[in-house]
Amino acid sequence: MKLEIPFDEVTFSEQNKLNFKIHWDKNLKINRNRIYWAIPLLIFGCLIVYKKDNLGFLFIGIAVHYFIKTLEYYNFYRKNKTNHLELIASEIEKRKASEVNSTLEFTDEYFRFSDHNYDTKIFWTTFKSYRIIDENLFLDVNSNYYSSYIIGKSEVGTEKFEEIIKLITTKIP
Repeated sequence: MKLEIPFDEVTFSEQNKLNFKIHWDKNLKINRNRIYWAIPLLIFGCLIVYKKDNLGFLFIGIAVHYFIKTLEYYNFYRKNKTNHLELIASEIEKRKASEVNSTLEFTDEYFRFSDHNYDTKIFWTTFKSYRIIDENLFLDVNSNYYSSYIIGKSEVGTEKFEEIIKLITTKIP
């Protein structure tokens, strides 16, 4: 099965934002838990100090450490999100200028993706898994860094999307 997909700025932007969110959600939850620990530790430390025991300063120090690390992480996250959004905007401009449609090809042996920059053929054994999130199919490549090909239902249509999923379920465990 071979599909030509015209470039859609909104879909491309939404898919990349979703991909970014998925990658960062776990660490953001962990970071949020630091705050949940820091507040009781701070209160507990202040109560102990109020009772004239120096041990409370240890709890206050740990709470302050958690607050600082949380702020550092959120700054790191915000910086990466800004960079990611800039990269998306840059890629959108490049794709608009090239006026080349993306091509997806599904065969029994491989998956092929091509656009204005790439022409990639990936054997099915290279994929480690697939996921369907918000009507987007993520084909996860088994590599050192986390990489996915994203195919949206809105890009290919409902019938083709279902056909692709049926094929993928037979090729990727």
